[in-house]
Amino acid sequence: MASANKPTVVEVDDNGRRWAKSSTSDVNGGNCIEVATDRELIRIRSSLNRRNAIVTVPVSAWSPFIDLATRLTPQNPASIS
Repeated sequence: MASANKPTVVEVDDNGRRWAKSSTSDVNGGNCIEVATDRELIRIRSSLNRRNAIVTVPVSAWSPFIDLATRLTPQNPASIS
């Protein structure tokens, strides 16, 4: 059984990127994202539509990106400051 803190690799793509999602996702994929990392970039995609758009974030921007994403909610969409 996977640890709750350890992501599960779901695919290695044609470019050799190892896409992972949280081990806390449900067995049907849930509303989850998948992440692939390298030394310079973090790539993010939907687990429900893997071939659609991929968001690419520089590693240096990951922490601010996560901070912003956790502050944005449907009730407070303009909380960017």
